[in-house]
Amino acid sequence: MKEATGIALASIFLLGIGAQWLAWRFRAPAILLLLVVGLIAGPATGFLNPDEVFGRELILSIVSFSVAVIMFEGGLSLKFKDIKEVGGTVISLVTVGMLVSWGVSTVAGVYIFDMEWNVAALIGGILVVTGPTVIGPLLRQIRPKKRIGSILKWEGIMIDPIGALAAVLVFEAVILEATNPRAEIFNAIMLTLGAGLAIGLVCAALMVVFIRRFWIPEFLHSPFMLMVVIGTFALSNQIQSESGLLTVTVLGVALANQKFVKVEHILEFKENLQVLLISSLFVLLAARIPLETLTKVGSAHVLFLLVLIVIGRPLSILASTLFSNTNWKERAFLAMLAPRAIVAAAVASIFALELEEIHHPAAETLVPIVFFVIVGSVLIYGLSATPLARKLGLADQNPQGVLFIGANTVSMALAKLIKEKGFRVVLVDTNWNNVRSARAQELPVLQGNILTERTMEELDLEGIGKVFAMTPNSEINTLSLIHLTHVFTRERAYQLPGDGKAGTGTDASSSFQHRTLFSKDLGFQGLSQLISQGASIKSTKLSKEFDSDKFKAENGERAKVLAVISESGLFEPVTTDYKPKMKAGASLIYLLLPEEVPVQE
Repeated sequence: MKEATGIALASIFLLGIGAQWLAWRFRAPAILLLLVVGLIAGPATGFLNPDEVFGRELILSIVSFSVAVIMFEGGLSLKFKDIKEVGGTVISLVTVGMLVSWGVSTVAGVYIFDMEWNVAALIGGILVVTGPTVIGPLLRQIRPKKRIGSILKWEGIMIDPIGALAAVLVFEAVILEATNPRAEIFNAIMLTLGAGLAIGLVCAALMVVFIRRFWIPEFLHSPFMLMVVIGTFALSNQIQSESGLLTVTVLGVALANQKFVKVEHILEFKENLQVLLISSLFVLLAARIPLETLTKVGSAHVLFLLVLIVIGRPLSILASTLFSNTNWKERAFLAMLAPRAIVAAAVASIFALELEEIHHPAAETLVPIVFFVIVGSVLIYGLSATPLARKLGLADQNPQGVLFIGANTVSMALAKLIKEKGFRVVLVDTNWNNVRSARAQELPVLQGNILTERTMEELDLEGIGKVFAMTPNSEINTLSLIHLTHVFTRERAYQLPGDGKAGTGTDASSSFQHRTLFSKDLGFQGLSQLISQGASIKSTKLSKEFDSDKFKAENGERAKVLAVISESGLFEPVTTDYKPKMKAGASLIYLLLPEEVPVQE
């Protein structure tokens, strides 16, 4: 028995992380591969039988604690200042739009599946959420114009905790009605709200005090926070049934919006623990779905999905943007992008497990319906969103802007000139002094580590079509470009050459086929030294009278061309394997060495 448990646990981890890797490798939605892998390992082959190996009580605890961590992270991502910045459209989407979507889902559930109204309302509440875990990668792929991208991004972030909490309250009503018809449902819901708010706020205040007074060393902040999340979740549920999810969400929101201590580093949850939790959770839950339940998936499920996509989402967008300044193209695109994701699946699973405990008939139908909607919505929206955005003119088909990895004297000098030429630039750096220097030069810059998902979510890539990795460290440059392969194709990913001698292996890019900027002798150290000696990055426009030959004759070897902007507005950097044509009408961006600096032949 011990061996079976160990093999099952190891298999879940292996399959989950393996599916995540395959999703990254083939640029596919991870949630789809996780569900498919779980279904194959569970009902399709019988390799995994979680109920038999772990038992329902242990599974319920594992799922509950995993969902608690996911909901806490969702709350920690929700900042009130960001709500103010995105304006009334997003607020309307997560209030009016959510209610309309909820109503359509509920009515569809009643008439398509012949459900009770309360069960249909529960499913409708779960399915109003559109998670950033799917929206984020889609937006990076589509690169819509800033306004529409911001609306979708913040809708996904805000509706996760709001929609999930609404579903929790409906679930409380369903449980009470099923177990005690004479219970005062309204009073119980108020108690759930009160307990969740009170415990969440008190625990958040205690965490702030502990961190502010240095009672917890920094290396224990994340594990201590994990302990608090699980502890408050269990305590809250013990005091008032079903209040735990509300508690951890309030805890996250309160910590995100207080101004006494920094908690951004606690979001390591998402970078490390959440990947493992989500991967394992989805494989585990999909493996539990009985084979006979899968065979019942049919035309009713397809019709339900179509109602949500064709009627529910468009109506919610129409109602929430009726008095906004969005145009018809933006409304059309918003109406065709609402994939369901992790929070919907996680909340549905925990509800189904608890309904099984009281033998509620909805337990068998809840997860298959929600999972079918997740798979269907991700597939449909994933395939249609990019062509639709381009057809409506809401996405740049060939953006020419540049993302700079590293904000230093070299990258800032180049970025400043590129910006002056009308192209969008964004710089990313972990060092606050570098970030401050970039801001002083009025360059768009983000402080963060490009290798983290948190930084990727905060990046606005509108108008950005290329990435220049220009940090002093060649290995970091290469790792950054590898991490960005799902955003930028290899022909649009560039890095500086290594500063070591040929054959020493310091230029890591050669092993991974990223394009090397400029020339082999212009690495970071070489460029930095030249700029410190008085070299400057300049621009000139070629014409019939002043062509490339005259440019070379005038400047000689002291001018090293770094990039060419064609007459049609195409920005092409010089690389070791490509030299853009320098025709009349083109603009040259070049490094000009001062007279006193010896020219390298």
